[in-house]
Amino acid sequence: MIGAAVFVIFFVLFTLISLAVDLPPGIWLHDWFNITETEYASLINGIVNGAVYGVIIWLAFSLAKMALGRRKESVEAALLEEALEEASKFLIGLTEIRGIGPKRAEELKAAGVNIISDLATSSAKDLSQKTGISERIISRWIEQAKEMIE
Repeated sequence: MIGAAVFVIFFVLFTLISLAVDLPPGIWLHDWFNITETEYASLINGIVNGAVYGVIIWLAFSLAKMALGRRKESVEAALLEEALEEASKFLIGLTEIRGIGPKRAEELKAAGVNIISDLATSSAKDLSQKTGISERIISRWIEQAKEMIE
């Protein structure tokens, strides 16, 4: 819709300018078809120039608008990708921690620790009491988890 308004504005502008000043390509039509200088010839010159320049400016406007739209989409995609990457840090499985295998992961899950962010915010003492795993080992896991989500 805005593109149509741009076309109309420049069509009228160049039509009026061409009535006062001979501009190509309208003036070229006079030469090619041997049109004599009359009031109607100036009007035809103005309409042709208005149409030609209106279309050129409308196309330039539309291409610029599309380029900005694509840039906006790529920025939005980059922001979404960054947000997903940040969110995935909190959804990493416990077995990504050095020293936690499937068996230890099950023990931690039974204690309410399902993902790395849960582990990073846990108390080593509480987890040690719930799981029977040494507090020193759990402290190392908690430190690794904190490093992974930072």
